[in-house]
Amino acid sequence: MLSPQSLLQGLAALIDNPAVAEFAGNAGKKAVSVLHAHFTFSSEEITKAYQDSFGKTLEAIRNELTGKPSLLSSKLRHDFSAQFSVQIRNGGIDSKVLNPFVKQKAKLFQIDKIKDSDLASLINTQSAVELSKLLLEQMQLIAPLSENLLAFLRQDDLLGQAMLFFLREQFRTDTRFEKTLAALQQEAILFNQQRMFSLLEKLQLSSQVKASDEFTQHNTQTQSLIQKSVLNLKHLSSNTPEYTQLKLMVGSASSSAGDLEESETLFSEVIANTLSEDEKALAYFNRFQVRLRSKAYDTALDDLQAAIDFNPEEYALHDVKTYPMLKLLGAGGMGCVFLCKNNNPLIAHKKVVVKCFWETLKGAPEKVFNEAVAMRKIAGDYVPEPLQAAYANVHKQKRAYFVTEYVENTIDGEAWLEKYGTMDLKTGWKVALNLAKGLQVAHDKGIFHLDLKPANILLADSSTAVPLKIIDFGLAQIAPTLQQEALTRQNQSGLTQFGQAVMGTLHYAPPEQQGFIQYGKPSAKSDVFAFGATMYRFWTGLSPRRFSERNLPNVPELRELVFDCVEENPNKRPFSAGEVLVRFQSIENSAKTTAKPEIKEKNQPQIPEISEQKTQTQLTEVEEAKLWVDDKAWQDAIVNFI
Repeated sequence: MLSPQSLLQGLAALIDNPAVAEFAGNAGKKAVSVLHAHFTFSSEEITKAYQDSFGKTLEAIRNELTGKPSLLSSKLRHDFSAQFSVQIRNGGIDSKVLNPFVKQKAKLFQIDKIKDSDLASLINTQSAVELSKLLLEQMQLIAPLSENLLAFLRQDDLLGQAMLFFLREQFRTDTRFEKTLAALQQEAILFNQQRMFSLLEKLQLSSQVKASDEFTQHNTQTQSLIQKSVLNLKHLSSNTPEYTQLKLMVGSASSSAGDLEESETLFSEVIANTLSEDEKALAYFNRFQVRLRSKAYDTALDDLQAAIDFNPEEYALHDVKTYPMLKLLGAGGMGCVFLCKNNNPLIAHKKVVVKCFWETLKGAPEKVFNEAVAMRKIAGDYVPEPLQAAYANVHKQKRAYFVTEYVENTIDGEAWLEKYGTMDLKTGWKVALNLAKGLQVAHDKGIFHLDLKPANILLADSSTAVPLKIIDFGLAQIAPTLQQEALTRQNQSGLTQFGQAVMGTLHYAPPEQQGFIQYGKPSAKSDVFAFGATMYRFWTGLSPRRFSERNLPNVPELRELVFDCVEENPNKRPFSAGEVLVRFQSIENSAKTTAKPEIKEKNQPQIPEISEQKTQTQLTEVEEAKLWVDDKAWQDAIVNFI
């Protein structure tokens, strides 16, 4: 039986991958076990294989010399064409001189008489010179070789190269070879490029990382294969054909599995080592996507700019000449948002916000963005001014982007909560009223937001939170979002910060937007649901996924209204934002009418003020009883906070 090292060398020869021996060596006993189970040959089988391959080699050379077609590969025929032409033209070699060796091939390659070192030379593709030498020595056992014939067969390792060609074909057609490859790939001992291609195709991935890759469904098998491929890739020689492409593929697969650190490392190695501008640009763009998922926005922007510098047609998400990028403001289910310098002479603003979309939109921009542009006239001060809707041509595939005014000194609702904490009753009340007013104006014109959430609300960067602007109005119905991708996930396990944020937005979407068709189509009531969920988030700092009235400020009418907004059945919700606004104003007017601002009686218990950072869930039962003991406490709150 062949030794493990000989088996490894033989396998490496057959698949043209010298790294196999190193891969298997690192795999230890597992690799040897797989090879012994599937890729072992007796000395008799090896002898016959070499004798048959040798016979085919000489027959092919003989046919080439006589001008007859042979079974040599086109590449070998091309490599040796000059030699054959010279010999045929000069009549230097008579093809008949090879006949005795073909007829007596059974006398050659008695494997039990060959040393291990000679056997390794026979198998190893890296030693064509040694193989030619060994073959010539074997031929001398049959008959002496003329100097002319020796020179011909030695030139460019003709004999060894041709022998290896037929030898590989002999073993490749053996069923044991296929079983061995399958077993090694299954154990991820062998790094197989085609298997990685197949994996990416199965998972709908590619070498270019996409935002939607975040929600790829992996099972234990694909996760294990990716992890083992990463390990095996580390042992692969940089001289391996398509080495960089393999790194890009493994990096893409790793990022889809949530291993951002590993994928960033692989892309960084490509950037540092490849000489190809196309590969470098792709690696930069992929690293942009990876860093974006971990919210490393500054370095992500640098990577995107680098990719654009190499290939703007492929990687620019908008017209970067007209709107050069200054800052990456954020990313979400629809796309990413940039603060840009404005070079458009038709727009007066020095800086603008450009929203770029993950998915390509179809249709004329004036039609596609009709509602978004119309919001400026409809909603007045409640939305940023729409400035332009256009497409960036990327290899003739249009990529849409939307330009709006930049509202300075504002941050989105989620950033506000992170910076200032939950809203007190007064601040939340003002935000709720302004938000309801903005939605009402749009609803009266039949325009719905359908993606309302704290991240789509701009607040003043101060503890008072107002004024308020609603962003992304009119875009939800025309821009495909990643929310549908997120719906395929049963939980947030394995998701990055970006993925968790996208999935978290589902908590603001009503059932009719999450595939529950029994509740009908999205409507104004869908925005009402999102309004209630958003205000719940502002007042409590909690996710609306597990809504509890007790977490809201202990104002019965307010709790009832917010709860009505997030009813699962749309028919039980307020009809529109207009109705929500009326109910809010009714609560306020009623409280103002009944409130008595005079000083409290001397013996009346003192009521502690509401802390801006302290929610109802943080109050003890004693504090709650003192703070909200009766209607008079609510009246005092109205006086103090509204």
